[in-house]
Amino acid sequence: MLMQSHEWAIYLLPVLSDAWPSGSVDGLVARGRFKVEMEWKDKKITKLVIHSEIGGDCRIRLNQQVQNKKLKIASGENRNELNYFASIKEPITSATAPELDAYIPENWMYDFKTAPGKTYTIIDKKEN
Repeated sequence: MLMQSHEWAIYLLPVLSDAWPSGSVDGLVARGRFKVEMEWKDKKITKLVIHSEIGGDCRIRLNQQVQNKKLKIASGENRNELNYFASIKEPITSATAPELDAYIPENWMYDFKTAPGKTYTIIDKKEN
C-alpha cells in the first residue's frame, strides 16, 4: 500500500510490499486535496513533494524521522476540516473470526500549514 488518507493524516508507505522496495509515484490525491509525489529506496522515502490545492493544515505520517524546518511534531487533532473521519458507534465484528496479529512499524507524524496552490518539498533525495 502506497498511501492511506484517514484519521486526520496522510500515511505514506504504511505497508509496502517486498516486491516494491524501490519505486516512485505521482498524482495520488489525499483527503484535503493534497497531491502526493514520492520516491522511495530500500522502503524509505527519498523524495516527498506535496501540492496543496486548497490550503489548510496537512498532517503526514511516516515510517521514518524527517528533519525539515517546515514541519512540526503533530499533536492533538488536525484542524483541517476536510480530514475528518466518521465516528463509528459500534463496529461490526464477527464472534467467530480469528484475531489477527499485525505489525505496525514505528512511525512519526508531522504537521505543516499550506496555502492554496502551493507546493512543498518535504524530503529531497539530494539532502539525504
